[in-house]
Amino acid sequence: MKKLLFVLVVTITTTALAQASGDAAIAARDHSDAAALSAIIASAQKAAGDTHNFDAQMRLAQLDHWMTEVTYARPGRAGLATVASEEVKAAEAAVALRPQSAEAHARLGMGLSDAIGADPSSAMTDGPRSMEEFTAALRLDPKNADAKLGAAIGLLFTPPEYGGDVKEAVAQMRQAVALAPTDDTAHLWLAQALAKDGEPAAALAEVNAALAIDPNRDWTKLLQRQLSATPKRLN
Repeated sequence: MKKLLFVLVVTITTTALAQASGDAAIAARDHSDAAALSAIIASAQKAAGDTHNFDAQMRLAQLDHWMTEVTYARPGRAGLATVASEEVKAAEAAVALRPQSAEAHARLGMGLSDAIGADPSSAMTDGPRSMEEFTAALRLDPKNADAKLGAAIGLLFTPPEYGGDVKEAVAQMRQAVALAPTDDTAHLWLAQALAKDGEPAAALAEVNAALAIDPNRDWTKLLQRQLSATPKRLN
């Protein structure tokens, strides 16, 4: 009985610590606090040192993804390529551990997309790879909102001559929002797609929806300022 209680206490404590760490990471992302997020990532890297720990690899990839958001907004975007590379590495490890995980394939697709953002010259190789991962995720789980969103982001930024389609991106992002209506990230990407498609009022409505979900995120506030001040397309 004592052993059972010990196991329960350890499990509950571990879960609580993970939740607290997750909340702290989201707060660091929201406020573009690179130092705080770096410290959380350093701790996650130790956990991911066990290359057979799927959850640790997925968490590290998620944290690195948030760090790319923080880094992207910094002057010069110093370190962005390194962070994106670490994100891809962790996601690849997760896919290797669970090749039938839609979440892992979607995470790798996002990592490859971030790698393109860090180094646009990699688009010719990482672009097709990211779409392959999103396709694999959707084949495993057609309702995976992250994969649906990631594929739509690819359509948004790919030049039309290579298959990009802003209107199709908007349509797919609407599907992602329908699948995950409380995901502020999906609303923010839909806002950018709508703005690029020449619909600033609809874009601002999506930003306001994101603010209602998370009123603290710097990215959301930036988009709100941009759309409120300049009702034009966001390029």
